[in-house]
Amino acid sequence: MVVQPYVFTRGETVSVALENMDGAEVTDFAAGLKRRDSPFADPKGAVLAYMTAEARQSLGDGLGGGWLLSLTPAQSLALTPGFYALDARLTIGEFVEITDTVTIQIKAGVMESAR
Repeated sequence: MVVQPYVFTRGETVSVALENMDGAEVTDFAAGLKRRDSPFADPKGAVLAYMTAEARQSLGDGLGGGWLLSLTPAQSLALTPGFYALDARLTIGEFVEITDTVTIQIKAGVMESAR
């Protein structure tokens, strides 16, 4: 199954829902973006932006509880147009789990720097 990238315009809020499928108690959470050369290329380099994670009882659209991962408009404006890999590192008890990687595409926009 090919998953299409989440597409956002530079300068807008970037939000991605991450569902807690099994209701596990997560004690530590971090999510970040690394650059990709294409939608399915391996991530490369350092983490360029860390996403905030807001816990939610329901993520809407039939999803259960989890987290709404987001970048502020200023953070997305700081990214160059292109593809980015996103995954999250969750600590559950004594174990660490890293989510499947998804692709975020940041595109240039006409109003990206307007105020």
